[in-house]
Amino acid sequence: MDHQEKAKQLLHNIESELKALGVWESTAPPVDALNNTNPFCCDTLELHQWLQWVFLPKINALIEQGQSLPGQCDIASYAEVIYAKSNQDRSELVEHIRAFDLFCTGN
Repeated sequence: MDHQEKAKQLLHNIESELKALGVWESTAPPVDALNNTNPFCCDTLELHQWLQWVFLPKINALIEQGQSLPGQCDIASYAEVIYAKSNQDRSELVEHIRAFDLFCTGN
């Protein structure tokens, strides 16, 4: 599997887990919520919304355009903090996010 295919697979795993958790949305949040400049749009979106509507499209676009992926991602540590309070087990989602983080750093 080449680098692009591996990245696409990791993103697909995140998307699939969001769907399995039942948090994949059919309607996008308001544009102003998506254009927020805070990390992860933390004051306008839930993390799953940011993953679906900001992160996945941006990273997929980079892949499709043949551009470099971020050299470092640290989304999993944020996800751990956010989901520690969740009443739904999101450990699988965090692990998929961690796999992408590690992929970006070359580990």
